[in-house]
Amino acid sequence: HHIMKTNRKAMRKQSVMRKLAGTTWGADIRILSQVYTGAVRPTLEYASSTWISAAHSNKSILEKTQNRCLRTILGAMKSTPIVEM
Repeated sequence: HHIMKTNRKAMRKQSVMRKLAGTTWGADIRILSQVYTGAVRPTLEYASSTWISAAHSNKSILEKTQNRCLRTILGAMKSTPIVEM
């Protein structure tokens, strides 16, 4: 339950990042990285010590959110593999 709630909060913040990252006029990589580091990442890391032993499937939910943020920062498409970034 805690992981899902944390993920919802992080997704809302990632949505704000997407709005800031307009393709022709949006914020640059540096600004988007600062937004991620200052807003999204602390949300994902909050109480991480309590869910560190959670099932891999639950952890992968948070990893997917982090990957979405990385794609937003880099301006990559949804289909871009993480390894390529």
